[in-house]
Amino acid sequence: MPLNLAIGAFAGLILGVGCVMLREQANPRLQEPGDAGAYLNVLELGAIPKAEYFLPGARHLLGSGETDPYDSEQCLERITWEQRLSGMSESFRSSLISLLGSRNGHRPHVMVVTSALPGEGKTTVISNLPIALAEISGQVLLIDGDMRRPRLHRVFDLPNSWGLSDVLREKGVTDELPLDALVKKTTVSRLRLLPSGPCPDSIFSLLCSERMWRLMERFRREFDYVLVDAPPCLEFADARVLARHTDGVVMILRANYTDRKKAMAAVQRLSMDGIPLLGSILNDWNPVNTRDAYGYSGYQKAYGQNPA
Repeated sequence: MPLNLAIGAFAGLILGVGCVMLREQANPRLQEPGDAGAYLNVLELGAIPKAEYFLPGARHLLGSGETDPYDSEQCLERITWEQRLSGMSESFRSSLISLLGSRNGHRPHVMVVTSALPGEGKTTVISNLPIALAEISGQVLLIDGDMRRPRLHRVFDLPNSWGLSDVLREKGVTDELPLDALVKKTTVSRLRLLPSGPCPDSIFSLLCSERMWRLMERFRREFDYVLVDAPPCLEFADARVLARHTDGVVMILRANYTDRKKAMAAVQRLSMDGIPLLGSILNDWNPVNTRDAYGYSGYQKAYGQNPA
């Protein structure tokens, strides 16, 4: 009997370890809060749940890359402004508070937001973070540094006929133009936007130019916070170049979409450049399919409705 029990226990242990390893190999993607810290050794700033979790009527899912809003009067990219008391808005604010305290009390003032690959929901996150930031701070500037696929001008309903690419191509513009002519006001109080402008032929050389350095130094002096939307860092070098003018990078990850190995490769490239990684934000997370992390299930109905 003791021998049979020992053999059974050992076999059960081997079988359990094998099942865990098989499960990990079967789904190599980041799935829930805590995975970024466990697999990437990266500080996790927050988790953004699926839009449909707090907004049952939403057709526009976070990270889908579509521009069609789920409601004629509300757009997910501006939900922190359109629905200030919603649970989705609070998840962005929670991530922002973690971001501002990510460097042991030394608040980062100029930041780049990027992802490993397209489709992570980067634009949705960087549209809402400065809105939340403008609620609690002074002047905030949002720069669309993704000249290859600009979107922020659509989010804030502004033209993109002139922007960052024009500033970097025209000599003297960075110092001579008044601030009101250089950046555009948005409908959000204390938030301004510098669109990407027309896509140039030499994006890399413009970003590496001295004019880019002078421009970022001016914005650092004239704004309390500056956030830069950058293309995915595994496909293009833009984010790594832009990050050299900032205090660090925020990496956007998407639940059940971002491959762990590719996310690790992105983190290693930033580390190789000596660029501080301020942390990561996991979006499009489905709390229903996880172990009730953060206790969202008890608040779904409460956050799904705004008080009258």
